[in-house]
Amino acid sequence: MFKRWYQSSLRNQILVWLILINFVVLLFMAGGALQVSRKAVEKNILEQLEREHTVQLEMIESSLNHLVGEVRLLGANPTLMTALFRPDQAPAVLDRFLSRHPLMRAESNDFYLLDANLKRLYSVGDNVSWLAESEALARKALVQHQTQAALLKTDEGYELQIAQPLESRGVFVLSEPMNQLMGSFFQGRKDLAAWSLKDGAGQVVSDLSEGDDRSQKVARELLGRSEQRSATLGPSGEVWKTISAPLRLIPPLQDLHLQLALKERTNWSRTVALELLPPFIVMLLLISLVAALFITLAGNSLATPLEDLTSYALTVDQLSFSSLISQPRLSKLLKRRDEVGRLSAQFAQMLERLRQGYAGLEKQVAQRNEQLEAIFTLSSDGFIEIDANGQVGYANPAFETLTGLKVTEVVEQPLTHLLEKLRSQTIDFSMMQMHRLFKESEQVRWLTLEKPFKRTLAVLTKANQSNSLVVYLRDVTQEAELEELRSTFMSTAAHELRTPISSILGYAELLVRRLKSNTQPSVEIVEEMAEVIERQSKNMADLVNDLLDLSRLEHQIAQGFDLHETSLANYLRPVVSQFRMHGDAREVVMYVDDHLPEIKLHIESFKRLMVNLLSNAFKYSPQGSPVIVKTFTQKRNEQEYVGVSVQDFGSGISAEDLEHAFERFYRSKAHAQISGTGLGLAIAKEIMQAHSGEILIQSELGVGTIVTLLFPAMRKWGAPR
Repeated sequence: MFKRWYQSSLRNQILVWLILINFVVLLFMAGGALQVSRKAVEKNILEQLEREHTVQLEMIESSLNHLVGEVRLLGANPTLMTALFRPDQAPAVLDRFLSRHPLMRAESNDFYLLDANLKRLYSVGDNVSWLAESEALARKALVQHQTQAALLKTDEGYELQIAQPLESRGVFVLSEPMNQLMGSFFQGRKDLAAWSLKDGAGQVVSDLSEGDDRSQKVARELLGRSEQRSATLGPSGEVWKTISAPLRLIPPLQDLHLQLALKERTNWSRTVALELLPPFIVMLLLISLVAALFITLAGNSLATPLEDLTSYALTVDQLSFSSLISQPRLSKLLKRRDEVGRLSAQFAQMLERLRQGYAGLEKQVAQRNEQLEAIFTLSSDGFIEIDANGQVGYANPAFETLTGLKVTEVVEQPLTHLLEKLRSQTIDFSMMQMHRLFKESEQVRWLTLEKPFKRTLAVLTKANQSNSLVVYLRDVTQEAELEELRSTFMSTAAHELRTPISSILGYAELLVRRLKSNTQPSVEIVEEMAEVIERQSKNMADLVNDLLDLSRLEHQIAQGFDLHETSLANYLRPVVSQFRMHGDAREVVMYVDDHLPEIKLHIESFKRLMVNLLSNAFKYSPQGSPVIVKTFTQKRNEQEYVGVSVQDFGSGISAEDLEHAFERFYRSKAHAQISGTGLGLAIAKEIMQAHSGEILIQSELGVGTIVTLLFPAMRKWGAPR
């Protein structure tokens, strides 16, 4: 709905784009103002957090430094010396004294009094805080006569232990949990989990949000049960800001390198942004509404003349150039001095030129369409047009001739229907291959049809300017067959030539080595090798001659035989009479009818054909047996044929060899001792196919062979031409 309204008028498009631009500008302005406000508030919040961190830092520094001073004052108290001199009275003396001392007011603080031998004389607490490191700390203070401090990790958390020597007579150790120390500074606060104390290695030594140990009991007492859970666990989520600074402590606490860290989890920037967002949105909508009203008025003023020009152009399109059109609306637009006026003037000039050329253009288009229609109709090549919707829009008559499909069966049908029809006339083509044939490509592809007869078509698909596809079909059956024959011929010829050449080279090299050796070969060996070389050379010469004959024959077939209508007897008698095998006194018995129907004949190829057949008959039959040549007529499938048969009485051909008789270079193993190339019958078949005739072989082992040639008869003997 909106899309249709938007595309219906330039006015609507200008209005939409101006409103969108205005809204985007306002959106960026509002976003910038919101970001500046958020940054300012965030800066103030961070400054407050830093001030709070500084205050807490100074309080903890003062307390810890005061703790060291209290320990040192306690070490100077004579009550502890009295307890050292009278160990048996130490509990009675120290219980009353320490119960009133500020260092021992917290129940979690532990106190240990040791003599010069580090024997414990008195202790206050549950002794959980006393570790092996505690004894090492006491020994260090006693040896160095200086106050010592250390952070020791127990099962319940970190303990701050301070060892104070009592001259050289003993030492006492005060142990205070770090969580208790931190809890005393944040009493009554709910953000206890945000504060932590770290040592010089970055290890957290006091974090009241972890565990429920002895330090947590102190936190509950300091903060109360209702507030303890939120204080220890703290708010969930990521840390927003972290502020950390070292404590400035006096020795020996200075060596601990303690740091106070504040981890603020509440993202105040997001909170502030959410608070500021509603008023910003309200103001953005109000400003956008006011801007939309002004933009609507401006858009109407800008779009009205363009709409008038568009309306006039639509009127011209509906009435066509051949109709007379009044121009009052266009004249009004021509009076303007802005871009619309100049555009209207150009439009009026263009309209006049189009009017002048329209009449002649229609006539030219009609003539060109008639020419193209005649070309496509008379062309021997097929043309198919497939529109942008995938339907066959046109097919010329040659398409019907090439494929055997009726034009009416495929026109105005989907392309898939045509592909299925064509695929049904192939053997090994899939639908995917058929679709690939009809895709736009610069490459010519081949399509082999088996129905209604075998034919190979070259397929080329191109796209035209209207996004339609034009498919060009050309009959390349003869080219495809010749290409296949040429490939097979070259492969087989190379193989057949390799055998005599290898024999000639082998015997020649062997003969040369023996002639050059110290022991000269005998005359018989030399003659034997020379005979082999001579025999193989003759075989190779015969093979090359047959290959040349076959090549010339294929060239003539490709160009088309020049056939002459004549009588078969006129050329058969001279060929048979002149044929003689060297060293063979046999004769050919002829039964030739002089009144045979006339046929179309290529004289040279017919002579070559008869020489090949007679040569085979003499080679494969024993000495003294005759060769019979006979002519006859025969009617097959309503067609009259003139036949020539060549019969010998040789050893015959087996049924297995008969299946391969017309294959190039094929020779029967039974006649391997007889020289030959295996091309004679292949050449004979090529010649008969060029004459549209047939060649047949009948043979029986031990009886002989009959080769029959059938030429289509053209007209009766003696009939007028």
